[in-house]
Amino acid sequence: MIADAWQARGLGRQLMTSLIEAARQQGLTYIEGLVLANNRPMLSLMAGLGMVNDPDPDDPGMRRVWLDLGLARR
Repeated sequence: MIADAWQARGLGRQLMTSLIEAARQQGLTYIEGLVLANNRPMLSLMAGLGMVNDPDPDDPGMRRVWLDLGLARR
């Protein structure tokens, strides 16, 4: 989570890129998370990082974002 005063400065992208790279270094092949369905900036960021955006079958107010780390080499 990025405080409002620090949003739109690229910190979220830097943090997520670092998290994805750390997951790869740890040998993980898959990463996923949940995002509020109405959080368009976060969903856009996740899409920009190559993550897939699926509905959460348990909660229509949430979206499941995920990335196959074995396929998404950057």
